Amino acid sequence: YLLSFVINEQTIENLTIIITLDLSLPWNLVESLNKWLKISSEEVGKVLKKLPEEKQKQLKQKCNKNFNFF
Repeated sequence: YLLSFVINEQTIENLTIIITLDLSLPWNLVESLNKWLKISSEEVGKVLKKLPEEKQKQLKQKCNKNFNFF
């Protein structure tokens, strides 16, 4: 998947992942969503593990703050 090329230590701080689903195949929606959530989560996790623990904590707090804002 190409996500590994765009999700890295330099891009992760301002990263937004948007998952779009093919509504012409409604019977595949849940499976497709789960697939892309898993792939995205794994790629972000790989990058987070490379960062210092304090930076990881800052990014998680920023993510929670932004999520709660919406």
